[in-house]
Amino acid sequence: MNRRNLVIISHFLIWIIGVVIVLLYDFLAISYFDYRSFTYFSLISGTLINAFIFYGNSQYLLPKLLKRKFKLRNYILSVIIIVLLLSFIEGTIDFLFNKFSNPFWDNVSVELSMEYFDFTLLINFLFLVLSFGYGFTLQWYDNEVFKRKLIQDNIQTELNMLKTQVKPHFLFNTLNNIFGLANKSKDTLVADSISKLAEIMRYQTYESIDGKIVIRKEIEYLKNYIDLQKLRFAVDDKIKIEFSIKGDTESIFIEQLILLPLVENAFKHGISLQSESEILMDLEIEKNKLKFHVKNTINPVQIKTVKSDSGIGLENLKKRLDLLYPEKYKLIKKKEQNCFEVLLTLECDE
Repeated sequence: MNRRNLVIISHFLIWIIGVVIVLLYDFLAISYFDYRSFTYFSLISGTLINAFIFYGNSQYLLPKLLKRKFKLRNYILSVIIIVLLLSFIEGTIDFLFNKFSNPFWDNVSVELSMEYFDFTLLINFLFLVLSFGYGFTLQWYDNEVFKRKLIQDNIQTELNMLKTQVKPHFLFNTLNNIFGLANKSKDTLVADSISKLAEIMRYQTYESIDGKIVIRKEIEYLKNYIDLQKLRFAVDDKIKIEFSIKGDTESIFIEQLILLPLVENAFKHGISLQSESEILMDLEIEKNKLKFHVKNTINPVQIKTVKSDSGIGLENLKKRLDLLYPEKYKLIKKKEQNCFEVLLTLECDE
């Protein structure tokens, strides 16, 4: 069942239930007076208020709570105040309409009492409960669709990567041959660079089968990547690059290449050959928790464009984290003048 059909069926059932309950109560409660006009008015006004409660909670308040944009205490307080206030307004409207629009009350003294509020409050509470069921059902459905899409995207990405991995043994053998030639010519820088490139390719191609890798190997991969990036810079360039590591690098496992987008983003937007630049990376491991903090200057040339395209890699990373580490990660981004920071916190497998 697609989302559209699910929404249509849910709305149909919910409003049939609500309208039938209100009609039954109104006709049974005042059938001996034949106040049909009051029944219709009560149905219309009550339905509008019920709709406000239902959609206000399921479409606005509940999604904000689930996305952690609303504190639980504030949410509960808001819901209680809204339901009580609307129940009071609905009961008062019913009383006034009943008193001044029906000839039966011309010679009878009628007072506002709890009878106008008890059933109204019950019905409003019923629609509040229905809004929870509707809101959570849609949230569950959207999450399932999102997960399936991410899985399909990952499969497609893997297929695309496989298409580009034409005869990897040939590539590795060729790199080894070039490495041998560089050693013979005593060009240690070229030989070392080729060796690191081969290690990067080998890591991406063969290292992980199920996606998880001991954190030490992921760190080695990042170091090789950083060293190859440094080849772009001259010795006298005012560029500072630091990578500090704290904790036991053999104690936890992590999804392969999950940290790379943070480093790639820093090199893409953080380096300028015309001005002082720095990239500071701190990786800390404590028990099963990993914290990776990356801070970089923003290339002055890209300050105007960094907002528009720098987030693509990080947004893709967030989608991958949603799939691989649901409720087990935090990704905090911070931009101040010419500086950009990202902090990733993960709960990993030991």
